[in-house]
Amino acid sequence: MITSLNMHIGERADVIMCTDQTPGYYPMEMTYDYACSLTPGHFIPPGFHPVSSCHFNAFLRYSGLKPWPLGPRVPSSPSGTGGGASPKPVHGVPFDLTNPGDWNKTSPVKNEPLPAEPDVSFTVALGLRGPLYSKPEDDPMQHGRWYMDIDGRRHSWEKPLTPALHTKNKCGTNGAPILNIPENATTVEM
Repeated sequence: MITSLNMHIGERADVIMCTDQTPGYYPMEMTYDYACSLTPGHFIPPGFHPVSSCHFNAFLRYSGLKPWPLGPRVPSSPSGTGGGASPKPVHGVPFDLTNPGDWNKTSPVKNEPLPAEPDVSFTVALGLRGPLYSKPEDDPMQHGRWYMDIDGRRHSWEKPLTPALHTKNKCGTNGAPILNIPENATTVEM
């Protein structure tokens, strides 16, 4: 068993979770470690912009619980409810995909073969908006922002005004390129 997972761009992990805790809302914290150096109080390289935080939060909700329309109240650090307010201790080791020494901490799980057709399929194209850099002295991040093209919506990433998981992407997303995956989908092809 693992207690934390470190991943970077282009890496993927399929995770099977042991959900043997008391039902409730369990807080999860994700950290984008490269962005932490761009938070206030650090040197921001020319052409880069500060970010407000490198920590992101979500909740794991046990099924059968009454859903909150906006999720649990979030003070400076989110706290869970029910069993998630004071989870039982878990045991395991940290796992980092970028460290080859950690690769033997897990093993492939023998699953049933996937169905021939997925429940839902998305085509996501990535690209660079022009103009491109032409001189070595061009400041980074000033030309050609990356974009995601999802169903013809060519858009650069923009942080939603409200947590999309809490609002179910129905409001406050300010056009962020977010995929809406049906809740009943069991296989998703991207």
